[in-house]
Amino acid sequence: MVELIVVVVISTIALIAVYQTLITQERTYRYQSAAIDAQGTSRMALQVLATELREVSASAGADINMGGIDLLVASRDSVGFRAFRKVGIVCDFDRVLGSLDVWVPGEAFAPRDNILVFQEADSITDDDDSWASRVLASVSASPNEDACAGEWSDYDVQRLGGLITVTPLVERGALVRSFEPITYGIYEYGDDWVMGRRNSDGTIEPLVGPLLPPTAGGLRFRYFDVNGGVLTPTTAAARAQVARVEITVRALSPGGLDGPYVDSLSTNVYLRGN
Repeated sequence: MVELIVVVVISTIALIAVYQTLITQERTYRYQSAAIDAQGTSRMALQVLATELREVSASAGADINMGGIDLLVASRDSVGFRAFRKVGIVCDFDRVLGSLDVWVPGEAFAPRDNILVFQEADSITDDDDSWASRVLASVSASPNEDACAGEWSDYDVQRLGGLITVTPLVERGALVRSFEPITYGIYEYGDDWVMGRRNSDGTIEPLVGPLLPPTAGGLRFRYFDVNGGVLTPTTAAARAQVARVEITVRALSPGGLDGPYVDSLSTNVYLRGN
């Protein structure tokens, strides 16, 4: 009987130790999984925002009204800008008809596209260079294939029409870029807060989440000038001074041990032009 009791006691102790080990491993696994999920969410959100913002120029260039400012919204929990989607290189132009023939290395232009056309009034200096913002009136195949033969002849050529006020200052080789005004921010989606994108048609596209709610700093932006001074860019003139954007994302994973696991990451993006 004594031997049996000893065996039972030893077996119980061994089972308790094994159970405690399994519990510890399960808690460790849950913690690591929650941390990986939250960190992955934060990194993905930062990567999306940084990739888009690196294309943005806050500088106004020669004329603040000539389309040089890409940064459209700069608030604490959202940032809006002109996101570039298509590109073309001018190979010929008709100053009378106001049309541009462009090589198109990627996605084709379409009527009603918002575009920026690079204008160069004087090739000797860059003080008068600017970007003209227009809406494409028409797009067609270019009938002047000879003018667009040569260096980029392997690419498709399109004729962009309705640009009479632009063509006098455009030369061969000028850049044409289409853009879509979008706003990244934190939006409520179901029972969660997520980083999403408000498209030009007003629709909201959820992208990455879940994040902490806005009141807890789920997504935060800070803006700095070239000297590191903090800006509150509520006007176009103030947004034109933005040289750096600090982005902070606070993501959460519901699989934490004693509640959701929260992870916070930050990065800085330097805008072009400033």
